[in-house]
This record gives sequence, structure tokens and C-alpha cells, in this order.
Amino acid sequence: MKRGLIVLLFILVFTLPSISSAIDTSCALSATLINQNPYPALPGEYVELTFQLSGAQSSNCEGAKFEIVPSYPFSLDEGISPKKVIDGDTWLLNYETVWMVGYRVLIDKNALNEKYELEIKYSPGNWPEESSVSKKFNISIKDLMIDFEVYVNDYDIKTKELSFEILNIGDSDVEALTVEIPKQDSINIKGANRKVVGDLDSNEYTTTSFETTLPEEGNINLKIFYTDEINERRSIEKTVHFDPEYYDGLVRDQKSTPVLLYLIILALVIWIVWVRIKKHKKKNKK
Repeated sequence: MKRGLIVLLFILVFTLPSISSAIDTSCALSATLINQNPYPALPGEYVELTFQLSGAQSSNCEGAKFEIVPSYPFSLDEGISPKKVIDGDTWLLNYETVWMVGYRVLIDKNALNEKYELEIKYSPGNWPEESSVSKKFNISIKDLMIDFEVYVNDYDIKTKELSFEILNIGDSDVEALTVEIPKQDSINIKGANRKVVGDLDSNEYTTTSFETTLPEEGNINLKIFYTDEINERRSIEKTVHFDPEYYDGLVRDQKSTPVLLYLIILALVIWIVWVRIKKHKKKNKK
């Protein structure tokens, strides 16, 4: 029993210094993100981040460790370490200063939301690796998310053309807008099922049409392709409801007598009148 107590005391004597250093609060570090360039960042491009680590000038810190934790949509170039270490010998005692830590981070091209969080870790130089402090910062990324409102604009029974109206409700302009109607039971396209519309600015609309037999009531699936601000080709699927009753019996589609027929009838009436007048004149001469 006594031997066990002696061993326990022996272990405590050698472990207490490391425990005390790990929980030492006299080294008060504080990390902030002080600059992001560009702001907001663009998907598919690099952003330069500058962090400020203050408090490491204390001799109790024995330097500092700093690390970013790259996770989607952030990444570092191959060979670039996310960890940075500053030795205690670099600092002058009783001299107020801060440590500026910079990173060049790549943004994934599909990061289309406005904000993503980037995690960092930091600790005094005399702390064990697993005892670091974790903190997250919002990195502003330009919102390149594009959406469209699509409606059935018209169906012309004579030309058998079904036209759609497409409104760009995104904050950015798009180029090379293309509309495709995939094969589906609700509609039978005649001819090309993909139409290139062209460029479409934000909050502007355009129309495109397809030749088809009169579709039945139901949903029509469309695919919209476009090139965004960073020259990335993207696509989005939309569904439009079509009701043929709205296009049944339109005035423009009602059959009307052709003008040529009126002219023929008028000419016939004039000819009959002329013939009768001529016959009447002959009778009067006799």
C-alpha cells in the first residue's frame, strides 16, 4: 500500500509542471481577422486573409502557434503548411506588439453562397498541440447564385409554337443562356429541343419558343444553361405548368373569311351587274 502511494506521488511530481503550463492563463492570446482582400471574395479565385494575434509578447507564452483548418470551400496550395509558429526569443519583454499572420486561400468555384466559416486554431508556444483554442470567422464570398422565373408565355395553334418567358432574378448578369426541353411524356417537341437565347442581364427577361403539338395539361421540365460572372458554365432545372384551356378559343385563332374571298365575291357581283346593264341597253336599242 505504501509503495503504491509513493509511486502515485512520484507521478504527480513530474506531471504537475506540464499540467500547470497547459492551464496557465497568464498568457492571454486573442485572434482577430483584420483584412480580407478582395472583399467579397470571388469563387474560383484566391483571397488573402490577414489575422492579428495579440498577447503573445508575454514571456509566459514562450511564443505562439497559429493554424488555419482548411475545409470546403477553402484550400491551400500544395506544399503550403496551414501551421505557423513563432519562437519566444523573437519577442522583447514588456514591449507591446502583435503578430500578423497571413494566408493565401483558394475559394472553390462552386461556393455560391454569400458567407462561409473558416476555422483557426492558436495557442501559446508552451501549450500541447491538443490544447489549442478554436475560433471561426465568416469569410464573405460574392453571391453568384443565379435563379430564373419561367412561365408559359404563349401557344400559337396556327404555328404550333409554344413560347416561354424567362426572367433572370439573380444579382448577376449571365451569358450564353440556353434553354432545353428534355424528352418527356407531357410534351412532344418537333425539331430542335434546345435553343440558344443569348445574354440576359439581372432583372431582365427574354422569350424563346419551340414547335410542338398542343401539350396536355401538366408539368413541363426544362433545363437552363448559362455562363456566370467567373466564366463558369452552369445549369439549373425548372418546372413549368401548362394548361391548354387558357389558349382554347382565342380570338386570333378563330377562323375568319380570307380577304381574297371577299375580293372574288365583289368582282363577281360587279361582273353580274355589268352583264345585266349591258343586256338592258341592248333591249332598249331594239
